[in-house]
Amino acid sequence: AIGDKVVPIVCSAVLYDLNSPDYNYPDTAMGMLAAQNAATENIPFGKVGAGTGATVGKILGFPCASKSGIGGATLFFNDVFVSAVIAVNALGDVFDHNTGKILAGARMPNGEFFDTPRRLVDGTLAAQFAAAFHAEPRTNTTIGCVMTNAALDKTHVNKLAAISHDGLAMSIRPVHTDADGDTMFALSKGDKKMDFNIIAALCAEVAALAVENAVREI
Repeated sequence: AIGDKVVPIVCSAVLYDLNSPDYNYPDTAMGMLAAQNAATENIPFGKVGAGTGATVGKILGFPCASKSGIGGATLFFNDVFVSAVIAVNALGDVFDHNTGKILAGARMPNGEFFDTPRRLVDGTLAAQFAAAFHAEPRTNTTIGCVMTNAALDKTHVNKLAAISHDGLAMSIRPVHTDADGDTMFALSKGDKKMDFNIIAALCAEVAALAVENAVREI
């Protein structure tokens, strides 16, 4: 039991998005339909699949949050690629990590972005919004996977999963709060050879881009 909902345990990592008064339990038929609809080209992102009920910027409560979704990105270095697919359901705001511009996040009544990370460190939040922060329970989880065709052993794949969190920190601010349950997975399938440090750099960048694409696709 979580809040006023009963959550079926269908896998070991889930995105809690039961913010609607009515919802459907997943069943075998839904799983079969998802498999039948799976595609390798023109894959949709945004408010689809795991990103359907995702939101970001919940420091002021759910009514002030922005819609989010699931995003993806791929980067190449010669014939080696690193891809990321991430469902973004975060307490923090999502930023363009290249420009510093807020793409989605908590909004004030006038429609302007609250700028959560700045308000957390300048005292504004503590002075004016502490009550709002604690008014309701918040459950946030950003879940994703990074994938590469580089030949990596188990140790390096595990390291890649850890490095992908650097990408989350580049685009979600604040990230890894007590109200977030961020989880990233990694996999390697291929025989391409590449210096691991290059793969690591690609991993952080592609994870940041996938997070940003999750809100750009709305």
